Amino acid sequence: MNYKKSLKKTIFHFLLLLGFVISLFPFYFMIISSFKSISDIFTYPPKLYVQEWHFDNYVRLFANIPFARNIFNSVFVALCFTIISVMVSAAAGFGLSKYKQAPGRKVLFVFILATMMIPQQAVMIPLYIFMSKIGWINTYFALILPFVAQAFGVFLLKQYIDGVPDDLLDSARIDGCNEFRIFWQIIMPIVKPALGALGIICFMNSYNFFLWPLIVTNKKEMLTVPVALANLQGQMYGVPYDLIMAGSTLATLPLIIIFLFFQKQFISGITMGALKE
Repeated sequence: MNYKKSLKKTIFHFLLLLGFVISLFPFYFMIISSFKSISDIFTYPPKLYVQEWHFDNYVRLFANIPFARNIFNSVFVALCFTIISVMVSAAAGFGLSKYKQAPGRKVLFVFILATMMIPQQAVMIPLYIFMSKIGWINTYFALILPFVAQAFGVFLLKQYIDGVPDDLLDSARIDGCNEFRIFWQIIMPIVKPALGALGIICFMNSYNFFLWPLIVTNKKEMLTVPVALANLQGQMYGVPYDLIMAGSTLATLPLIIIFLFFQKQFISGITMGALKE
């Protein structure tokens, strides 16, 4: 029996290690390619090491585009989008969950969920026209505000807030707490794992969003990282894969930092509903 358990454990750990290596390989290839020349990148068979280091790829990247400003744009937009989106989702989830006497609450919730079936591409043309009419083209407002109200975030936080006992809120009201204080000092700390999970999802989606920033920005100083890297293909002869790999490597760092910082809340948020008492 001990032999069978050890064998199963060994196989299990081997599969985990294999999955880890497979998932990590694209990042490894991206990093080493950022130090290669274009000819070395396309060498066949591919070489998994760097023969000749080209550190100038990073220098040329910043020389061709304002990449520092592009990274700032992406991080700033993603942070603002995440904060506003999480707050809007939490407030809406709280209202839909705990104000059971509100007329039309269930119909409104169904309507919010129904918006998840509308592809974002279908609303971009009217949104662009609206942004143009109010003069928000090439502004942070156009990059941040149009998609901050997310049906998924409202649904996720409503489901978490449903688990908060109503008696707890009634006790707070008896003690003199107003509704905002109940939301901020009672609800928000309780659903902190869900907030962390939603925050990481929102940050990654906003940081990697390509189509909408491509539509509402046309100045180099206002481009986000995905659009700036895509524009490299039109600025130089051929496709500068060495510069794209260097830019992609630098662009990955903020995502890694954010995930490492909020990984505890993210893991707690996605596993909280998996266990029952």
